[in-house]
Amino acid sequence: MSDDSSRARPTTERGETDEWLIEAARRRGLEVPQRERTAGTTAWRFLLDAGISEDDVMRLACSVSGAEPA
Repeated sequence: MSDDSSRARPTTERGETDEWLIEAARRRGLEVPQRERTAGTTAWRFLLDAGISEDDVMRLACSVSGAEPA
C-alpha cells in the first residue's frame, strides 16, 4: 500500500486547499473582499458572494488550472 501523504494538496494557514482561486481572482484584478472566509465556505462560494458571476469564476478556474469547462 502506498503512502498518500506525498500527494497531499498544499493548504493555507487555515487549512484551505482552494485559496488559490481567490488569489488568482485578486491577481486578475477582480474585486474580492479582503475579509476572511467563514469556516466551511468554499472559495467558489466566496467569489460568488462577492458578486463575481459563476461564468467568470469558471473561466478563472479553467484558465489557472488549464482544464476545460465541463
